[in-house]
Amino acid sequence: MPPLKLQPAIEALLFSSDQPLPLTLLCDALETGPEEVGAALQRLGEEYAARAAGVQLREIAGGWMLVTTA
Repeated sequence: MPPLKLQPAIEALLFSSDQPLPLTLLCDALETGPEEVGAALQRLGEEYAARAAGVQLREIAGGWMLVTTA
């Protein structure tokens, strides 16, 4: 069953991982299509940037990962 709140679910998965998570793995874990997960990733990254957060969302080595801001 897909989560009701996609962005917090993605954030939790990314936060708990020490390696980049591929879009396919995120889609499988969240039982949600790549279009929805991709859009949620984009919104999440934009939200971090807009508030000058201490973390940023990066696409690294074919997956997505939260990293500290420089």
